[in-house]
Amino acid sequence: MDKTYKRRWVNRIRWEMKRPVLALLMIVIAVAAFSAGWFLKPTPVARMEDVTFALNWLFDGEHPFYFAALDKGYYRENGLNVKIVRGFGSFDTVKRVETKEATFGLADPGSVIVGRAQGFKVKIVAIVFDLPPFGVHTLKESGIDHPSKLVGKTIGAPAGDTQRILFPVLAKAVGIDPNSVTWVTMEAGSKIPSLAQKKVDATVYFFDGYETIYRACGGKEKVNIMPWYKYGVDMYGMSLIVHEDTIKNNPSMVKRFVDATLRGIQYGIMNPEESVKIMLDYQPQLDKDLVLSQMKVDISLMLTDRFKDHGIGWIEKDRMQKTVDAVVSAYGISTIPVEEVYTTEFLTRYELPQVTYEIPEF
Repeated sequence: MDKTYKRRWVNRIRWEMKRPVLALLMIVIAVAAFSAGWFLKPTPVARMEDVTFALNWLFDGEHPFYFAALDKGYYRENGLNVKIVRGFGSFDTVKRVETKEATFGLADPGSVIVGRAQGFKVKIVAIVFDLPPFGVHTLKESGIDHPSKLVGKTIGAPAGDTQRILFPVLAKAVGIDPNSVTWVTMEAGSKIPSLAQKKVDATVYFFDGYETIYRACGGKEKVNIMPWYKYGVDMYGMSLIVHEDTIKNNPSMVKRFVDATLRGIQYGIMNPEESVKIMLDYQPQLDKDLVLSQMKVDISLMLTDRFKDHGIGWIEKDRMQKTVDAVVSAYGISTIPVEEVYTTEFLTRYELPQVTYEIPEF
């Protein structure tokens, strides 16, 4: 055997002896890399999807959560290019989602139920306010210090106003005929000025805006703030809504929108001051102090055992059934199966932060 052939044979033997060791080393490296996340790149979004999110009302303290989600990039991270637009009352928002003018909406469940009774195919996918923010307000000099005293009086509100739509629920709770009041139709921004100028006897306005009402009407001592929950109205507050066609045709988008929105709500609960600042970057015409005072009241409407036990946005069947029953009874309409009103299939659990805010005493 010549030296060259012998050398090649020895080298081959040495290589064959090293192969198991090298293979084991490669496996160890691969496992370490996988564990470190080197190969776990985010699933790329094929394209950004355009989404219109219609709010329920003028931009105010209910809405910093959504601007935080927008500004922090939560929607963008979920492949959504979201355009947030103002609302003209919950029922108007329900109609805009029904006609697909808006992809998603923020509206109260009562307006969704009324819409379902009219054949709309709009569905609730998350609850925002676990408690109702509805209120009716008067000047103290009017002597109207209880909703039952509204008989024969005028109330100012837009046609699509949440509380105008749901007034029969309050009327039934306090024992008056809902047709015993006269509604004066006006723009959203005219409600409180019309009350202050005594052009109407009362107005309906979420009680989170009590500071706005006090400022316009001369102070706390001049106004009766009457939250509906004090008079037996027990129903859900605000919710995220979408058309059934969108659920059927693009469930992934619905899931991603709900996820980013709940994440923004969680962020807002933990960081109200910063969230208000973010919103004012988009809506500089707003009063920072008024928006913040509203937002803190709205946060208090989410600090419930239901959200604590199940996460932000949770929908409880029994409570939704109570909401359906209240609306059906007040309107005298045919009952609606509660399963047609909502779904929890798109909820991602976001824990309720441990913060403390309380509903003011009125």
